[in-house]
Amino acid sequence: IHKSQGLTFDNAIIDAGQSFSPGQVYVALSRLTSLDGLVLYSKISDSCISSDQAAIDFSAREQTAEDLNRQLISSQIAYVGAFLLKAFDWNRLTWAIKDFFQNMEEKKIPEKERALKMISKVKASVDKQKQTAGKFIAQLNGLLPTAHDDNYQQTNSRVKAATDYFKEALSTEVLEPLSGHYDSLKLKSGVKKYMRDVHELIALARQKQFLLEEMALLIKGLADDKKLPYLLTEMAKRKKKQQQVAEKEIEKVTKKKVKGESQLLSLSMYQEGKTIDQIAEERSLNQTTIEGHLMSFIGTKFSLDEFVSHEKAEQIRTVMKAVGEGEGTNAVKAKLGSEFSYNEIRAVMNHTKL
Repeated sequence: IHKSQGLTFDNAIIDAGQSFSPGQVYVALSRLTSLDGLVLYSKISDSCISSDQAAIDFSAREQTAEDLNRQLISSQIAYVGAFLLKAFDWNRLTWAIKDFFQNMEEKKIPEKERALKMISKVKASVDKQKQTAGKFIAQLNGLLPTAHDDNYQQTNSRVKAATDYFKEALSTEVLEPLSGHYDSLKLKSGVKKYMRDVHELIALARQKQFLLEEMALLIKGLADDKKLPYLLTEMAKRKKKQQQVAEKEIEKVTKKKVKGESQLLSLSMYQEGKTIDQIAEERSLNQTTIEGHLMSFIGTKFSLDEFVSHEKAEQIRTVMKAVGEGEGTNAVKAKLGSEFSYNEIRAVMNHTKL
């Protein structure tokens, strides 16, 4: 009988005449799909059937439907209150931006003073938002105990107004300046780790917006007389989608650069009509570095004479022959002097190989 728990039979021979444990006879008989397939091997007497005292005691303590409903409402209010507290808790965002701001002094980034001013302004805005959120939490603590009495109507009205305010503040005062700063760094060199730090702040602000949206939907659902389990199920679905989007964003930020990607970016900017000086300034790179990027495309995207005059190219070739095949740029440069750049020599060498 013990081993048959969880199984189902159309036909069974049951020997339960010496049952000794509470519920044992029930387990045996309830394995059958119908009485037609039941065969009793032994007689089941009253002494074979017993109840568990713990089950009897539990039944005696069973609460009425009214009591359970009161507990449900009370627990629901407590849950919604905890969720509200989390949605309007600005501590994590505040500390993250404060920590980022304090560590910026040691960062080596382009236009550092401008970035410091921007982060300082964002920090001041977030500090102000935190104070406002704290005051709003105090208002909600006064509303929540009686929220169920008016079916969350008043709470819904206040939460909607607060959510609209904070979402707008996060967009204009936090996300826009941080996103603009992040975009300005995409062309820069040597700032990959710093960009990841900026992206973490952006992700944190977006997560706060998402939590506010979810809170507003939850309270509105309760005001529309929807059941909490249904609302939580829908919330879990939206959260899963949001996590998938966030993971793709992180993948973009952390993925390794493809070999030659920097050269291709310089090429693209040059083809847009920007000068070498402009590209170097926007990308925070040396002019010679940009020249090197572009000259790597000689023979495929550009002709040699676009960067090296015919006269210079002939002189470089003559010296290359004189120093011998297999010698590097240093040997050629030593013969040519300061009038010729390393990039010009490399350009002619690459062109010769092609």
